[in-house]
Amino acid sequence: MNQEHPANPRPTVQPSRIGQFYGLDQCPAYLAHEYDPELIENTSVDEVSLSPLLEATGNEYEQDQLEALLHAHVYSVGPTDHELAARFDETWSGDIERDMLRLRELVTGLAGSPDDRPLLFHEAPVREQIKAWTVEGSVDALLAVPPKLG
Repeated sequence: MNQEHPANPRPTVQPSRIGQFYGLDQCPAYLAHEYDPELIENTSVDEVSLSPLLEATGNEYEQDQLEALLHAHVYSVGPTDHELAARFDETWSGDIERDMLRLRELVTGLAGSPDDRPLLFHEAPVREQIKAWTVEGSVDALLAVPPKLG
């Protein structure tokens, strides 16, 4: 969870943790609990597991949203091992550097493209340095919309 990147002594930030931070109204105590080395070492806080019912409901909701987006007129990229992989226009290669380059190419091409289809990236791989922090993981869904669609 809090892996350290070899070139950066700070813990790696996962995209889901950024979402959680905003979901908790940008609570500084949450960030301190997750990423402050002194608090992590000196605090014994048990992780609260998600109820199986909530987890199943969340997974079902995510699957329904993904299916609705794939049914819409979007260009999609997703993982090769996903149950809906055959419906993606492309799949991730598994090489994070190559996949991030492809993501950038698609988004950059969207601005001048005559194709007006939004781009859907499912389980998009991310590895970026944002100031002193490494952000790494996968993002459930990113939707990039052509400028002319808003």
